[in-house]
Amino acid sequence: MSSPDRITAAVLWDESHLWGLIALRALKQKGLSFNLLSAADIRGGALEGHKLLFIPGGWASNKSKALGVAGAEAIRSFVRSGGNYFGICGGAGLATRDGIGLLAAERVATQLRVPSFSGPITCHVDEHPIWSGIYKPTFWAWWPSQLQISDPEIQILARYDAALPEAFSSDIRVGSVFSDAAWAELEADYGINLNPARLTGEPAVIEGMFGSGRVVLSMLHFDTPDDARGNRVLRQAWTNLGGSTLKSPTVSVGQRCFAEACSYMLDEIRQLIDFGEQKGLWHWRTPWVLQWRRGVRGFEYCALAAMNAALADRIGERYGDDIPESLSLALAAAAEQIRAFSRDAKNLLALESQELLKGRLTYDMSKDPVVQELRSVLFGTAKSYGGRFKEIVSAIDAMLFPLLP
Repeated sequence: MSSPDRITAAVLWDESHLWGLIALRALKQKGLSFNLLSAADIRGGALEGHKLLFIPGGWASNKSKALGVAGAEAIRSFVRSGGNYFGICGGAGLATRDGIGLLAAERVATQLRVPSFSGPITCHVDEHPIWSGIYKPTFWAWWPSQLQISDPEIQILARYDAALPEAFSSDIRVGSVFSDAAWAELEADYGINLNPARLTGEPAVIEGMFGSGRVVLSMLHFDTPDDARGNRVLRQAWTNLGGSTLKSPTVSVGQRCFAEACSYMLDEIRQLIDFGEQKGLWHWRTPWVLQWRRGVRGFEYCALAAMNAALADRIGERYGDDIPESLSLALAAAAEQIRAFSRDAKNLLALESQELLKGRLTYDMSKDPVVQELRSVLFGTAKSYGGRFKEIVSAIDAMLFPLLP
């Protein structure tokens, strides 16, 4: 284990958004010290002197774009020379062969996997220090990819076993379906794989070498809030890979900023989420993530809520209401973007709720051309995200990053 208070780990922030926020919360609560880096920092050589690079969840393809060729090569050089890599979910996908290529593993094609599983799932674990003291290996997965391994030297540290009843597959509670035949009917109706039994035996956590460095990739979210078992594994994996700890964990309590623009942004997003809830499109599954109906986007809305709240807290903690003029101008611009986004998003949600009354809806296909146009404008056409949503989260991200630890 590294000596306390010596920072030996780096965390990549770019394109993590909500997943970055929950990761930072878990790292701070477990007393893990780190330097928070941007993709530009990594391209500039900021990994030098570290022992571990941790990459949270988020879309791997977007992380790869943010890093660029130079950033990807900087990470490969870091690991090749003996640095260790720890990626969770999207951070794990980034390291696969179809990402930056640290391990000879590939992500299974969407049509062949269970693409919409989320919730607690039991696992079979192999002998490894990260599982020390874990007697009932049950962890949380949040819409994970699936891995296929083409290198016999890669060690599988954990495999999926059985989903718990409170887990979901798409918008279906696992405990509400009682047979494989019922799952088969639902799969035919939804047009995707849904039965969580398809995950049984699939790799959940793997470890391999790239040059002199170790690479641990996890499809399980050990950073899930209030998951004591997973958070313990996070700490043990962190120190096992060379990350350092603080002598005494400290968690700062934000003092939310109620400057006019911050207050407006928070209220707009709250009203937008309330509107979707009134339309029966989603409900709060946990205090930080929505459970939405198939055919509409939900994660993007709760990500906006979390990022706006984090921004308000950090500004309040740093400045109170005495906000620098440059930040005030950026907040005002973001508030205007959110105003326009919220107006059109409410129109979209109203139309989507009407379509759902008529039958099934998918996130990328609607018979209503107005719905298709609004979706394209607000979120782009990619499954990840684009459009105005991308512009807003990028603007919030640019304000939030300098205020993070």
